[in-house]
Amino acid sequence: MKAFKAIDSVKAFFLSRYRYGVNIYDAKTEEQIPISKILNKDIVDIEVLIGASEKLKCRLVAVKLPEHIAAERRRKAKNDRDKRLNHSNEYMESLSWSIFVTNIDKQVWCHEKIIQAYKIRWHIEIIFKGWKSHFNIATLVPPPPKSNQKQKKYLEQYKYRIDSAIFMMLIFIILFQIHVYTSLVFRVFNKYNKQISLLKLCSYLATHKLRIFSCETIEELETEIAYYTTFEKRRKRNNHLELFMKIFDYQRI
Repeated sequence: MKAFKAIDSVKAFFLSRYRYGVNIYDAKTEEQIPISKILNKDIVDIEVLIGASEKLKCRLVAVKLPEHIAAERRRKAKNDRDKRLNHSNEYMESLSWSIFVTNIDKQVWCHEKIIQAYKIRWHIEIIFKGWKSHFNIATLVPPPPKSNQKQKKYLEQYKYRIDSAIFMMLIFIILFQIHVYTSLVFRVFNKYNKQISLLKLCSYLATHKLRIFSCETIEELETEIAYYTTFEKRRKRNNHLELFMKIFDYQRI
């Protein structure tokens, strides 16, 4: 709640799942409303106050799920290993809805856009996984000094080496994300009608460093990248790029 309030105070926006148990109040009367009374129709999009002390004004958006998905959610909740949770009937019933809180105006994002936007949240995890695992960042961190060298000057040098490795990698990540990945995503989509996988591209760069650094421009490897680093067409689910393009109605040009 403190994070949401800080974001809202600087006129920025947040979108999050509603955490069961957070107090909800009527935006006008400030009377507390149980979640069970709010979830009285298939689509709910109302202005409320949330948080016992913060009383932050925001939208509460709830969309009822298909019964088979809601049933699976309830099954998992019943089988929860932590018996201390002792889920209430109200909680079990709330699992039939996807419930979000946001300060984004209705005129900007209707409830359909809220759901679409939340689906691409996994892209954040993919980005970090690509940087950490597929770029092999851990291998760039120098090993600690040997036990018989743990003197002050060696520890200071070790710290500087670690800091240098981290900052150099962050600089590379920024250059990669802006000048390589973003450029290739639209170039390959427009030219080959394919979506680049960030994880595959990170792996490709990590295993072809010498070839890449010997090129004058990354475009020299465009055809190879389009072949080896794109999503497979037989995938049934939309990847994050397809979801992103649908949200912003991006068309191939």
